[in-house]
Amino acid sequence: KAKTVLTKFLDETESPNPKITDFKLGKTYQILGKIAFEQNDFQNAANYYHQSIIQTDGFFAEDDIFKNPVDYSVGFATFSLVESLVGKAESFIKLYDSGKNNAHWQAGIATYQTAFDIAAHIGSFYDNDEARIFLGDFVLDAYQDAVETLITHLDSQDKLSLITQALSWVESSKSTSLNMGMRENKLKKIS
Repeated sequence: KAKTVLTKFLDETESPNPKITDFKLGKTYQILGKIAFEQNDFQNAANYYHQSIIQTDGFFAEDDIFKNPVDYSVGFATFSLVESLVGKAESFIKLYDSGKNNAHWQAGIATYQTAFDIAAHIGSFYDNDEARIFLGDFVLDAYQDAVETLITHLDSQDKLSLITQALSWVESSKSTSLNMGMRENKLKKIS
């Protein structure tokens, strides 16, 4: 039912000009991605998340689902952008699990990395409760899920590169946590 209402909303709202983006449409596509993912429709989930990324980012207009934003700007929709990137990465990994297409694996890992790069970018610009909660809850959970994904695929991929990537993400996750802690301590000293 929700999927029907959301797709109807998109049909009525989406601009015929693909260069015009809208954050609200990005959130709609994100919800559709979540619905498709829960229904094990990972290809459509990846497509919906990709459309969400295009609508949410505002500058990224690449139709190729295997591409991700490379220029990061910090705005009110950045948290949603990271969520859509993580959803797209998870969808690609599920597509890999079902079909063993290495392009899906590579895209999943690259998309996780893009999400983590943007999250690090957020951490260096935002110093408020909302950013700390987002980084502390969603992003750290995403790091854990991504590392777990790497570990569970050790038998099917190059072990050394997976272990190296896992260690890199663990270190980045710790760095994000430490950075948040240092900022929080500064705020406590000020107040």
